[in-house]
Amino acid sequence: MTPQILERGVSKTILLLMYSSLLTCAHAATESWPGSPSDIFSRTLIIGGDANYPPFHFINDQGVPAGFDVDLGEAIAGTIGCKVEFQLGDTVVALRNLEQGIVDVVPMFISAKRASRYDVSQPYIMSYHLIYGHEKSPPVEGIDQLGGKEIILQRGGYVEESLRETGINMLPVLTNDAAEVLILLATGKYDYGLLPENTARFVIDKYNLASLRIIGPPVLAENYGFAVRKGNTELLAKLNEGLGNLKQTGQFDLIYKRWFVTTDSITEIEHSFLKNASLIFLPIFLALLASLVFSRRLRSKVGQQADALSTEQTRRRKAEKEAQYLAYNDILTGLPNRNSFILLLEATIEDARADNRKFAVYSFKIMNLSDINQLGGYEVGTQLLKIIGADMKAQYSKSASAFLPGQFCVMMDGMRDTCDVHDQIQTLLHRFYQPKIVQGVRIDLQFRSGYALYPDDGTDAEVLIRNAELAQSVSIDLEQAYIGYSRQYEPDPRNLTLMADLRQALQEHQIRLFCQPKVDLLKHAVIGGEVLVRWHHPKFGELEPDIFIPLAEKFGLIRELTMFVIEQVVIFMDNHFRKDEQIKLSVNVSAKDFATPDFATRTIALVKDWTDHLVLEITETATTNDKQSVLKSVMALQEAGIVLSIDDFGTGYSSLSYIKQLNPVEIKIDKSFVKNLCTSPNDQVVVISTINMAHGLNIQVVAEGSEDTETVRLLADLNCDIAQGHALARPMPIEDFWKWVQRGEIIDF
Repeated sequence: MTPQILERGVSKTILLLMYSSLLTCAHAATESWPGSPSDIFSRTLIIGGDANYPPFHFINDQGVPAGFDVDLGEAIAGTIGCKVEFQLGDTVVALRNLEQGIVDVVPMFISAKRASRYDVSQPYIMSYHLIYGHEKSPPVEGIDQLGGKEIILQRGGYVEESLRETGINMLPVLTNDAAEVLILLATGKYDYGLLPENTARFVIDKYNLASLRIIGPPVLAENYGFAVRKGNTELLAKLNEGLGNLKQTGQFDLIYKRWFVTTDSITEIEHSFLKNASLIFLPIFLALLASLVFSRRLRSKVGQQADALSTEQTRRRKAEKEAQYLAYNDILTGLPNRNSFILLLEATIEDARADNRKFAVYSFKIMNLSDINQLGGYEVGTQLLKIIGADMKAQYSKSASAFLPGQFCVMMDGMRDTCDVHDQIQTLLHRFYQPKIVQGVRIDLQFRSGYALYPDDGTDAEVLIRNAELAQSVSIDLEQAYIGYSRQYEPDPRNLTLMADLRQALQEHQIRLFCQPKVDLLKHAVIGGEVLVRWHHPKFGELEPDIFIPLAEKFGLIRELTMFVIEQVVIFMDNHFRKDEQIKLSVNVSAKDFATPDFATRTIALVKDWTDHLVLEITETATTNDKQSVLKSVMALQEAGIVLSIDDFGTGYSSLSYIKQLNPVEIKIDKSFVKNLCTSPNDQVVVISTINMAHGLNIQVVAEGSEDTETVRLLADLNCDIAQGHALARPMPIEDFWKWVQRGEIIDF
C-alpha cells in the first residue's frame, strides 16, 4: 500500500468520525425542541445574505440563490409552513436590512459581539478559518503574526470584524466576493488570504487554485447559525423548531453532506497532518526503489514522473492565467467584474479631478430574470445574460461596462449637467429594453436603474458604486424606471422609531399643512399653492416630508397619509374659501393611491363641494405603473370636477398619447431642468420644447425650483405660465399662506 492510498483511507475515516461527532452534538443540543410545526408564521420568510459566500449561500452561475443555507432555509420553511424568499447581495447591506426589518433572517458566524446585536438560533454547525498563502508567503503560527502584512479579506464579513477587534496592524485588501480572496491571492501580488475552511475548499476546487497552500494553524473557530432582529422571539422559536424537525428526520444530515462532506478528496490541512504518519513507510518504500534502481521499469517510472511534472507545471500556469482572468472578469458575461470596474473608476476619478469634469455611474437590474428562469429554465437565463454582456461589450467599449453580482453597471464620462445624465440613462434604458431572442423566443425585459454623479454624489469609486446601487434599490421600491442618488435615501437610524410613530402622528394631528405659492408670471399674482406636509415629532422636532413620506410608502401608510392631507385641505377650504374663490390648492398623490380601486370614490366623498378648487399632482414616472388602474381613477375624478397636474415632467417616459388620455390642466417641469436654466443651453431647449408642446395641447406650464429672480424673468420671457420656488416665496404654514393671498399683493420680480 502506497502512502498516498493510506493517507486517503485514513482521511476518509477521520472526516467521517468528525462529521459523526458533530451531528451527535447537534442532535443533543436540540433534543428538547418541539417536533410538530406550527402554522402561526404564515407570511413569506425573507432570508438575507451574501451573494458571494459559497458554499454557505451564493448566487450560482444560473443567477439564482444556492448553497447550504438556501437548501436549509427552504427545508425549514417547509417544516414551519411558510414560503421563503432569498435576498442575497452585499454583506453589509444584508446586516443593515436585518436591523431595519427588511429581511427576517441572516445566517452568519455568531461572535459575542453579534450575539449582543441580534437574537440567534441554536448553532447548527461549527467551522474554523484557514490562513492561505502562495509559494512566497512565509508561514505564520497565528493571526497575531499578520501585523504589517497585506491580507485579503471579504468586506463586512466575520473575518474582517474579528481581525479589526484584535487591534492587529494589518494591511487589509477588501473584496466583496469570497472567491476573489483566493483568486487574487493566486496572482502572487498579496501576502495572505483568510477564509472559512469550507468556503476555501469550494473555491479552490471550482477554480483549480492548486498553487495556494495553508500556511498557518486553524483560527477563528466559531458557531454558525441564524440571526434575527432583537426581540423577534416568535420567529426565533420557529427557526429552532424547524432545525429540530430537520435533524430528527435526517434531512439536515443530507443537506450537510451535500455541501460540506467530500470524502473523495482531502484538504491540505489533513494532508499535512497525515504526512508524518506516512513517513513510517518511507524506508520500506526506499528499499524497494533501491532494489529496482537499475531496472527498465524504474526508468519508465522516472520518465512518467517527468512527464507528470511537466503536465503539472503546464496545468499550474494555465490555472494561474485563469485565476488572473477571473480576478478581473465575470466568467458568465465576459464583462469586467467589480475589481476591474473599481480600477477604471479610480483612474477616471483622477482624470476628472484634474479636468474638473463630471461623469455618471449607472446600475441596472433585470427585474423579471427570476420569472424567465422559472418559465424557460436556467439555461435561458444564462444565455440571456451572455447576450446582454456581448451587446454591452460591443456598444460601450469607449466608456465602461461591468457585471456585478445580479446587476449591470455602466460608466459614462463627460457629463455637463443633469440634462446629459437623463439623456444618457434614457438612451441606456432604451438599449436595454430592446427585446432579446433566446432559443428562438422573443424575451422582453424589465429594468430598474439608479445612478450616481461624480463629484456630486461621491469622490470615491466604492462610494459611487454603492450610491448608484442604493438609488437603484429605491427605484425598485418606488416602482420608477430610474432614480438618481440623494442623501435622503441613506438609511436613517430614526426610521424604526418614525415608522412606529407615524400612525399615531396622524391620529394626534402632529402632521401640519404648509403651502408654497404658485405665481402667475403674466399677472404677477398668486393663483394657487402646493400643499406640503411637515411632521412636528415630539422627539426629533420638525421633519421634512423627504424623511417620512418614503417610509409611509414603504410600510403601507401612504394611503392613510394622503387621505389625511386631502381631508385637512377640505376642512381648510370649509373654514376660509368662498364659493367663487379663484385659488386652487394642489396635493401630491402617490402612484399607489391612484392605482387603488377605491381611491377616486373616497376622494370624491371627502372633497364634496370643493372639487373645482382641488388639483391632484401625480409624478410623470408614476404614470407608467399600472396605467389602466391610474386612468380609471383619473377619469372618475375628472368627471367629478377634480383636475390633474403632472409633476416632475421630463424625468419619465410619458408619451404624448398618454398625456392626452390623462388630460391634465398643467404640467410641472422638473426642477432639475429649471435650476440651471440661465446657464445650460440643453435645459433651455427642454423647457422651451415643453412649453410649446403643452400650450399646443391647451395645458398650463409650471416651473418648479425657481430659485432666483433671473430664472423667473427668463421663464416669463419664454412664455411659461406659472413659477414656483424660493425666488417668489418659501413654503409657509397654510394659515400664513392664506393671509398672504388675502392681501392681494403684486409679486415683483
